[in-house]
Amino acid sequence: MNKKILFISTSRADYNLISGLYKTIKLKKNFNKKLILTGSSISKKYGYDKNKDFTTNKKIFINLTSSSKKKFPTILSTYFKKFYLLLNKENPNFLVILGDRYETLVLTFVAKLLGIKIFHFHGGEKSYGSLDNEWRDLISKLSDYHFVSHKDYKKNLIKLNLDNKKIFVVGSIGAYLLKKHKPLRININKKYKKKIIVTYHVATKDIKKSRQEFLEMIDSIKKLKNFYFCITYPGHDLDSNFIINKLDHLKKNFNHVEIIKKASIYSFYDYLKNFDLFMGNSSSGIIESASANIPFLNIGLRQNGRLKSNNVFDVEGKNKIISKSIVKILKLNKKKFKNIYLDTNFKTKINNIIFKKILWSFSIKVKYQNV
Repeated sequence: MNKKILFISTSRADYNLISGLYKTIKLKKNFNKKLILTGSSISKKYGYDKNKDFTTNKKIFINLTSSSKKKFPTILSTYFKKFYLLLNKENPNFLVILGDRYETLVLTFVAKLLGIKIFHFHGGEKSYGSLDNEWRDLISKLSDYHFVSHKDYKKNLIKLNLDNKKIFVVGSIGAYLLKKHKPLRININKKYKKKIIVTYHVATKDIKKSRQEFLEMIDSIKKLKNFYFCITYPGHDLDSNFIINKLDHLKKNFNHVEIIKKASIYSFYDYLKNFDLFMGNSSSGIIESASANIPFLNIGLRQNGRLKSNNVFDVEGKNKIISKSIVKILKLNKKKFKNIYLDTNFKTKINNIIFKKILWSFSIKVKYQNV
């Protein structure tokens, strides 16, 4: 009987990464795979366009209009029900998930209830300014096999009493894909001296502080009118509507600013390889951006705890400090950055581990149990 592997993207944050894993992990005989999208990956509010989606086997739509605490229990319960119905119907042998989102935690819990083996990517990391930090460790505890982006993160999982033999250091799929990516050229009005891509998410551990840091960042952007800023929507988190409303207002009043819900005409990797600076508090700035040889200005507390490559510049979330840092970084002579999360043998390594160490062993166990 054929075995089934499901790859599920629960948000825009992991769409490129999960779809990248879907393409990178090669099938052997007697294995089928499906790519399934849900959450902000397929939300119109966050830029989903069904006419540009040709890769997905199945979609699960969730109402994400609200980001208030009162509505989140309803959102979570909806995810729980729909994930249960999906997994019960598909009946996969294995589930591939990534990261630390609340949606992924619900999915992992349901999969565990149904006895599905779980492959988790990017466990063991730390980001003390977000509740994702707690979700990530819970996801790791529920998962069966772990593919980490750095050797130090393997140590963190071992401290959680996870089986050393089921933790594999493979690097980051995002760092690998970005390094390989051949970008399209993005033409911006030549009157702007530099091009800056911006992504800011809610630091959910302290929403009041997160709002302050975000508004300080926006004030710095308003002043730097000789630079071009392209700002992406945040992910769906508690209080994310606050950021979205402020961004929509900014777009109407400042010509040097463009707001995009998601990278669609060009990919996000195109922006990273065409622009001069990446700023905000996104994990992609910490983990992936060095592969595009672009500096990342890391604002505030959200990513505290992550290991950082030499392209990352940490700054306090204060208007004047952010402005001065932007100007200073853009004056630096361009240099090559080394990405500590990049393993150029990622594709070979991941396929060897999954099919020679895990799935082969699983097949032997199944045959033995059926004797």
